[in-house]
Amino acid sequence: MTACADRERCSLLVERLRSRPIGPTIVYVTLQKTAAAVASYLSKAGYSARAYHAGLPPDERAEIQDAFMESDDMIVVATIAFGMGIDKANIRAVYHFNLSKSLESYMQEIGRAGRDGAPAVCELLACADDVVTLENFSYGDTPEPETVAAMVHELLDLGEQFDVSVYDLAQRHDARELVVKTLLTYLELDGVLQSTGPFYSEFRFSRFALRRTSLPSSIRTGRRFSRASSRRARRGKTWFTLDADEVGRKLNQPRERIIAALNYLEESGELIVEATGVRQGYRRISNPTDRQTLVKSLAERFLQREAHDIARVRSVVGLGEHRGCLTRHLLDYFGEERRDCGHCSGCSGGAARPLKLAKRWLPQPADVATIHRMRGEAHAALQSPRQMARFLCGISSPATTRAKLRSRPEFGQWSHVPFAEVLKLAQRK
Repeated sequence: MTACADRERCSLLVERLRSRPIGPTIVYVTLQKTAAAVASYLSKAGYSARAYHAGLPPDERAEIQDAFMESDDMIVVATIAFGMGIDKANIRAVYHFNLSKSLESYMQEIGRAGRDGAPAVCELLACADDVVTLENFSYGDTPEPETVAAMVHELLDLGEQFDVSVYDLAQRHDARELVVKTLLTYLELDGVLQSTGPFYSEFRFSRFALRRTSLPSSIRTGRRFSRASSRRARRGKTWFTLDADEVGRKLNQPRERIIAALNYLEESGELIVEATGVRQGYRRISNPTDRQTLVKSLAERFLQREAHDIARVRSVVGLGEHRGCLTRHLLDYFGEERRDCGHCSGCSGGAARPLKLAKRWLPQPADVATIHRMRGEAHAALQSPRQMARFLCGISSPATTRAKLRSRPEFGQWSHVPFAEVLKLAQRK
């Protein structure tokens, strides 16, 4: 555990790498842009380093993962998108370039080192600047009461039995999918909704070339039906997309028959079919007459969740500032008891230092001008103060992604500033 300033981290990381035997290494970061910047820095320092994050194309992510699995000296600089399903026994080091969002995440990530039983190094480069970024994500994920109300009214007006697309709900209400899923879970816990299970509503296929052959009439009929279904698919650049429910209504056929036709053609080798468009089925088991009270309760629950997430961030800060055995402190957190480990930095005499938070941000006239300029452009994705604050803090949303605003230089311009302070400025008239 090493407390440091942000400007010191890259050089400190290289210093650590040079002081220890080289081996497969993971460097965890919080942001995608940090992954790219650190990987570039390490490559220029002579290391075999690659950035890995959810923003990369699937093929590139798979190629990096395969290369890492086969390598004896590769460094992957990654967001938490990397690691799930990774079972590489000889990872020699895991560095946390940024603070983890919780001690639970930290334990899971360092647990990927040294699975072969040989010595491995885990080090956290603890910087107070990360606290703002992590807390901003928690604040930014908290929906406004108006957003909660709009989603609740939409869901309760769908009838006694319905299905919804989490993606579509998130797009319509400019909320992250995690927020929508959390709201649906809260409604289940409150006895308002009951899940009837997920299913796929859309299917896409890469080609449709039906051949005329002397097949039995039953199969020829099936092929004619499949052709009728395919004509109602939406054609994209390389894929056709078919909504099973929509096509079923147009052909007056159950969706099961549409799906069976696609499955038959896939098994025949004529199509490559992928299921997409997951929808979640629900049954409304109560319909509260006082929706206002329900909305207020849900909004308060989101605030409680926010406070819990902030507390988890602070627990990581507490680890960075802990004086004594870090292993014992971690296990205490999870309710386990043990003696001092004798080999961590705390046991080896390393002095813990308080993580000093950055000085309070004071907005300058240029900052106020930035908000006025963005308001003047009248982007539909930046209508509310919270939307504007998210954008300036670098927190993406469905609306900003759809409007392609993430490429703007203003996006994330104040990622180092506490969300509450940016929101306060965005609320000014």
